[in-house]
Amino acid sequence: MGKYKDKDTSGWEETSVGAATYDANYTLNQTKNTTIKGQNTSKKEKATLKITTNIENGNYEVKKTTNVGETVIYSYDASTNKKTVKDSTLYGEFFAGSSENDNQLKNLNLSVKTSTLSLTDKNRKNYYSSLIGKDGYGPLENNTEASSPSANTSDKQTDFAPQPANTVEGDLTTTTTDPDVNVNKELKAVTVAGGATEFREPIANRGTVYRYPREIPNLGYDFIKITAYNYVASGLPTLRNQRTSDSSRVLTDPLETVILPLQPNISTSQSVDWGGDKLDAIKGELASLAAGAIVGIGEMDMKKVIETITDSAQNFGFAAMDPDTSAALVAYFAGQAVGANVQGRSTGNVINPNLELLFTGPRLRTFQFNFRFTPRDEVEAMTVRKIIKTFKRNFSPQRSTTGLFLKTPRVFQIEYIFNNEQSKSHPFLNKIKPCAMTAFNVNYTPDGSYSTYQDGSMTSYGVSMSFGELQPIYADEYDSTDDMGF
Repeated sequence: MGKYKDKDTSGWEETSVGAATYDANYTLNQTKNTTIKGQNTSKKEKATLKITTNIENGNYEVKKTTNVGETVIYSYDASTNKKTVKDSTLYGEFFAGSSENDNQLKNLNLSVKTSTLSLTDKNRKNYYSSLIGKDGYGPLENNTEASSPSANTSDKQTDFAPQPANTVEGDLTTTTTDPDVNVNKELKAVTVAGGATEFREPIANRGTVYRYPREIPNLGYDFIKITAYNYVASGLPTLRNQRTSDSSRVLTDPLETVILPLQPNISTSQSVDWGGDKLDAIKGELASLAAGAIVGIGEMDMKKVIETITDSAQNFGFAAMDPDTSAALVAYFAGQAVGANVQGRSTGNVINPNLELLFTGPRLRTFQFNFRFTPRDEVEAMTVRKIIKTFKRNFSPQRSTTGLFLKTPRVFQIEYIFNNEQSKSHPFLNKIKPCAMTAFNVNYTPDGSYSTYQDGSMTSYGVSMSFGELQPIYADEYDSTDDMGF
């Protein structure tokens, strides 16, 4: 049907069976600019970008992908024929600043759009007509694409094609974005529940990934991954509905992520509270009387109320028939009336308290992590500074526009990552529920001496963090899992 029906789309794969979205990986040139000792240097290297396109509406996203996460560089909206830059740093490294990067952008957009047309024609023919009716796609079908690259980059894009969709390049050393890019931008004021106003960071700061050390050989190391999330209030518990679970309500708005090597001395301590409780026979009888009366009144059954009172009166009557018991009961109630141990003084005995150890509730777990940062150069020292700054910012409360209210600090999801894999938690280490950071300490001279690089950055940092889980662990959360559980 369309011009690109026969275009090779072997590098594209469905995100799931029957889905309208397809993924492909492209290898592009990335230009990294660094400043060392006041001198600017530029380094060009190959990097993998992941493209996700929707063949029904023509929208797509361009993302930087590694083994530990994805960052959206820019997105394209076919309905407006406009792109939105989500990460200005990565966008500049791939698509701006030089004629080469500009051509790379044009080639990528042309390849993705023509592939989208071909995929739509092959798999969603009923959407093809609407797709070529949009400004960003119609000119391609009609050979009038004004923004296409020069003639030496043909529609076939033989030198600019996606890799097989299961190909991933890069490792944990790849740097994504820098939240300091937006440090001078105004925070967005957002009205939240109750009419309060709070500051929120620009959307471009979300999804940032920091790693230390900067260069790690891909040898199967294990890591700890700490992601910040906006706190979501749980609401009031009721008899009908308990509070929303911590994971479902909290883990919905990921912000920055820090990935660090696993440290020694990993351990957990889980405990619950038990306490002694007393309930003597007299109080037990009175409790039964009260419970029965409450049930009868609630059911508007006065007959049941009368029967409950009658049964309790009979029980006390039977007890009073024994002379010793009768004397003890009289002394007991006399003591209750005056607040003294009349029974012990008059009879020399006490009512059996029926002491028993009873469960009183769970305890919340706490975690302590200590990290030692020893940057090998000024560049890695800058990364360490950004990591520390990221923790400090997310650990601190935010003010409302008026300063009248303080917003709860962000919370954190902590994961042990097995063998460099983003989606695979360590199967032999404990899982951790969302946590609040309760303390964050930095030692700028952990070696006992003041030592810096030429730019003033410290040669060593000691960082300690304390966390507390937001909710306790329950027995059913260990069911149907093939890992260590919590």
